Amino acid sequence: MSDNYSVIDVSSSKLCVRSDVSFSLRRRNEQCFYLLEDPVTGRYFQIGIPEYVFLSQCNGKQTIAQAISRTATILGHDAFSESEAFAVSKWLVDFDLATTDRRMDRPAHAKSPSTEPASWLNRFNPVTLRVTFGSLDRFFEQANRIVGWLFHPAAVAVCFLIVILAGMIVLTNWDRLVRQTTSIAAVDNYLWLFVTWIAVKLIHETAHGVACKRMGGRVKQVGVLFILFVPLPFVDVTSSWKFDSRWQRAFTAAAGIHVELILASIATCVWHWSDSPLLEQRMFNVMLLCSVVTIAFNLNPLMRFDGYHILTDVLALPNLATLAQTRLRNVGRRIFFGLNSRPISVAGWRSWVVGLYGPLAFLWRIFVACGLIWAAEQLFFGAGAILAVLAALAWFGTPLLRLLRFVCFGSPLEQPNRWQFAATVFCVVGMTWGVACLPNPLEFSAPAVVTFASPDSLNANMAGTVVRVWVPDGITPVKQGAPIVQLENAEVEHRIQVLEAELKVAEAKQRIAFREMSPVDLRIQRRIVSAYQRELQEALRDRDELRIVAPADGNVFMSDANELEGQFATPARPLCGFGAQQSLRIHAYVTQDRRQEIQCGKVVTIRCHGQPTIVGKIENIVPTAVHSIPSSLSAINGGPIAVQVGSTDESGDATYQPIDKLFLVSIVPTPTTFDGWIPGRTGTVFLDTTNTIGQTVWHTATQWVENRRGHAG
Repeated sequence: MSDNYSVIDVSSSKLCVRSDVSFSLRRRNEQCFYLLEDPVTGRYFQIGIPEYVFLSQCNGKQTIAQAISRTATILGHDAFSESEAFAVSKWLVDFDLATTDRRMDRPAHAKSPSTEPASWLNRFNPVTLRVTFGSLDRFFEQANRIVGWLFHPAAVAVCFLIVILAGMIVLTNWDRLVRQTTSIAAVDNYLWLFVTWIAVKLIHETAHGVACKRMGGRVKQVGVLFILFVPLPFVDVTSSWKFDSRWQRAFTAAAGIHVELILASIATCVWHWSDSPLLEQRMFNVMLLCSVVTIAFNLNPLMRFDGYHILTDVLALPNLATLAQTRLRNVGRRIFFGLNSRPISVAGWRSWVVGLYGPLAFLWRIFVACGLIWAAEQLFFGAGAILAVLAALAWFGTPLLRLLRFVCFGSPLEQPNRWQFAATVFCVVGMTWGVACLPNPLEFSAPAVVTFASPDSLNANMAGTVVRVWVPDGITPVKQGAPIVQLENAEVEHRIQVLEAELKVAEAKQRIAFREMSPVDLRIQRRIVSAYQRELQEALRDRDELRIVAPADGNVFMSDANELEGQFATPARPLCGFGAQQSLRIHAYVTQDRRQEIQCGKVVTIRCHGQPTIVGKIENIVPTAVHSIPSSLSAINGGPIAVQVGSTDESGDATYQPIDKLFLVSIVPTPTTFDGWIPGRTGTVFLDTTNTIGQTVWHTATQWVENRRGHAG
């Protein structure tokens, strides 16, 4: 006989909870709840007092309506509604915790959960697959005898000191650590990074199982979760829910992180005292995966990993995710469908935690799902698009289909207010459109380097031997007229000495002619003195030409200053480079998708490392992509741009070719002072856009599609 919602009275169905299902009362702070254990599957569930009272009435001898009536008599206002009773009953049947004389989960013409397309997509999502291997409780019992001492309070205290020592090593070697991060992206490190990841996660999950056994629990199940076909082992330690102490439960959840931090600390010490570059790289992999990665993911409370279970035990908020999801769902039902639900019975500051956790966890799940879909499409080329579509259908398509079905047909116990749903959707669409029309408040940045538009070279005005160099090697800011190089010319010096002596003789003869009152001789001697004076002034000017000074405010580029002294210089030989401050430029490198948004004459913000922020104006945009970038901006030298090493240039140095298409943007800075702005310094240029938020999103999406088509072609 086929059942149908149109003819079945759900309230007349009889529900019988399995006799082997056990319930135990628990109390955390001022909250009481029941722990439900399924001995067949080894699973544990936490339920509230109203749910337990309702289940205690479901003995198979009375209908659901009678059980609801008796529950209302016992609990009064705390009893839940008929729709909530139906949801609890359906949950019991779905998890095989109860049996019923009639189907309550779906109409008779619908497919079973295992064959329904939506359920199939959820179970066999190609982006996330789960494979279980049963229980390995004996293995964890043996492991507890061997390494269980790690979780003794004394051992935990010693490990804490080791972690502090590792932290001090990291702080004192921070520059070396930052330089080491550039080797993570090396191709030959990928395999070792993957192997280290698998080994670390095996140790992490083993720690959970050992801690659970040490506290008196039992490991019910082990398995592997595949995310983008990357294996992630897991263990089922839900038996820790039976522990009376919340600190034992929290420590069981934190055991994996505890062991990983120990591994990270040991790896840090080995990395610090090692002389082998290969060993340093391997230890750095362990340091990164066991500290940064595990804290960012395992300690994140917004997903049901270690951090979530630690948070729920510390705050004494069991079923935090369920409560938060229910509250968020109730708010959505009230706003979109005009349906009221029984409020969540959480009082005090915990109510604020539940209210805040729901939206944050919901947004985080969407972010993670979108990130995995994007990663699947990027990593697996053509097959990645198929994986991404299937994952999107599983994560987003299924809920949307259920929502659409509920809007169109409702449920046997609830009918949505379709007019309110249409009005709310219209308001949401209108608000979204309004936000899309707003100017984009965000600014995008581009890596930049300080340079000169047309650097000059300083040459000797006349030949001479270098006797002093006033500036050191490197780039030195100088003011106009500052001495740079001093040369010496023996011929000029000898000529000056001869002219000075002859001038003194001529001046003496001039004085004698003046005393003797000889007009003719006086006129002749005056002419001779004037000629010597002119020649001496010319010789002195030649000597002044031997000192090279800065022609204007700018920067001197000097190399091999010590070797330059004593060498003979000619006017054809450049001694050093010079760039005037007027020709100072900031060269920014922008990607192809951003190039169209940049306009000449636009004012931008420039932040150079170690210098105050200044502004500048875009002078020029090179229409063709650059073939090489300055070495200081390359990822190989710690810069932000991924490059590959190309052929050598005319000077014999290797060129750095950017992997992505980059376009050069020349910017004229307009600061009040140029102190410290020397060529070669790197920084960041922040460029505002005039597009709206909607235009930016649309442009980004279309550009991404075009890039994918280009890669496919």
